[in-house]
Amino acid sequence: MEFTHLDIYGTFIDTPASGELRIREDTWVRVDIASGTIVSISTEMPSEPPGRARKKVVRMPPEAIVVPGFVDCHVHAPQYKQLGTKTDVPLMEWLEKYTFPAEAAFSSTEHAEKVYTQLIRRLLRNGTTTACYFGSNHLAASLVLADVCGKFGQRALVGKNCSDQLVPDFYVETTEGSLKDTESFIIEVRKKFGATEDSLVMPVVTPRFVPTCSVGLLKGLGELAHKYGVHVQTHAAESVDQVALVRSQFPVLRRDVTILSTVGLLTPKTVLAHCTHLYDAEASALSAIGASIASCPYSNMLFARAVLPVNRFSKLGVKIGLGTDIAGGHSANMLSAVRLAALVSRIEGFRPPKERAGDPFADEEEEERKREDEPVEWKQAFYLGTRGGALALGLDRVGAFDVGMKWDAVEVDLSWEEEEEEQEGSESTQEDFERWVCGHGGEASVRKVWVDGKEVFAIG
Repeated sequence: MEFTHLDIYGTFIDTPASGELRIREDTWVRVDIASGTIVSISTEMPSEPPGRARKKVVRMPPEAIVVPGFVDCHVHAPQYKQLGTKTDVPLMEWLEKYTFPAEAAFSSTEHAEKVYTQLIRRLLRNGTTTACYFGSNHLAASLVLADVCGKFGQRALVGKNCSDQLVPDFYVETTEGSLKDTESFIIEVRKKFGATEDSLVMPVVTPRFVPTCSVGLLKGLGELAHKYGVHVQTHAAESVDQVALVRSQFPVLRRDVTILSTVGLLTPKTVLAHCTHLYDAEASALSAIGASIASCPYSNMLFARAVLPVNRFSKLGVKIGLGTDIAGGHSANMLSAVRLAALVSRIEGFRPPKERAGDPFADEEEEERKREDEPVEWKQAFYLGTRGGALALGLDRVGAFDVGMKWDAVEVDLSWEEEEEEQEGSESTQEDFERWVCGHGGEASVRKVWVDGKEVFAIG
């Protein structure tokens, strides 16, 4: 007889709100395995489950903690093999020179299954329990991506990429073909995984970005998003060359947010990647409609040479999560994105320079006052990589440990490599956790991963 409940004893750490660190030591969490849901949290050991139900009891070792799984809000799955390479040119040239040829190879479903299997297993090994994926332009390969996510148990939002212009002939779609394949993708994914907000794998309408999509394609995708009530993902206000290209293509509407709103692609389920060149009024528009931003700290610096003003836009009410942006980013590990989110918010050089013609000390106090609210501290960054990312993707029951929430969790080892006697100076669990988040934590410290109540990775 299979287990029906999972009772876990140990230390549980999460960030239920931005900047709020919650540590519960000597605590029992009970999970209903069938529904993947937390049913109780207590300092007392849970009683026997009713009837013929059976529980599995797990006691964490003292050096281990359990945290929510990471939520990666922006991944280009077919770019996985480029990870950490080919970053020597600006964004639009990068797409032409490296990325479009790499993605075109996914016309082979055999190639797709091989690469996507490597990617999903790597992300789960890193503790990424949820990811929002761009696929390639190919229907069959995008269905493979959804299937592989389901096979290995990762929670995923998956989109078939759409591009009908400014893409090489060997990779470009027709408008009609792209719309037909997108609708087929939505139907097939929902047929296999269901059409509820709790479905493990969900389809996403995915125009690559405004420059590579005709008005007809954008409008058609907007109609599909409305017809099926699915998520939308694309890029917006990403880099100087991308912003200039959009302005030249749309001399009246000029801006990504205005264009997406006009064609019906700006919805409460829209996730816009990057947005480093977004205006405050545009951020307020996202907030008003409920759309979100996927901030990708590394690729923002690399290609946009800019930093998303996380605190500024958060105060305007925008939901923000983090993304690795494989392969514009350098790492598949969300802890890297968490650390960089805290770091880049402090880099003055990526903000608009103040006037340098006059007295260099003039208005210095005013400038400093404007900057003092910009830095993202580590607890906030961890929130962005877990609960904040879940809310950005509309996954209200993911990313924190409360009764009724999904059990998407990661057991990690807080110890580090120095000699044991050098570790005795730790003052608190919070200090050890901060050291893990900001310093030595990574793939090697992940011991076990659960998604939707099921174990999807374990060492040994």
